[in-house]
Amino acid sequence: MRLLVFIVLLGVFLKPSHAQKVAVPLHEQIDQHLATGQVGPMAGITSDGEFIRRLYLDLVGRIPSSTEARAFID
Repeated sequence: MRLLVFIVLLGVFLKPSHAQKVAVPLHEQIDQHLATGQVGPMAGITSDGEFIRRLYLDLVGRIPSSTEARAFID
């Protein structure tokens, strides 16, 4: 019983020899980066066709079919 109490107290009062760094949340990292003003060039204005192609590639992983592209543009 004494050993159990000793182990519990040891776990409560001992601190790790190296404290773990708490990671900065991603949204804070992005805000810090944007606040520096060193943001690279943004994509220029594109046509609707190029926009839908980029959107499909980013979200779906493929280019849209002609039917899908026409449905978006019209």
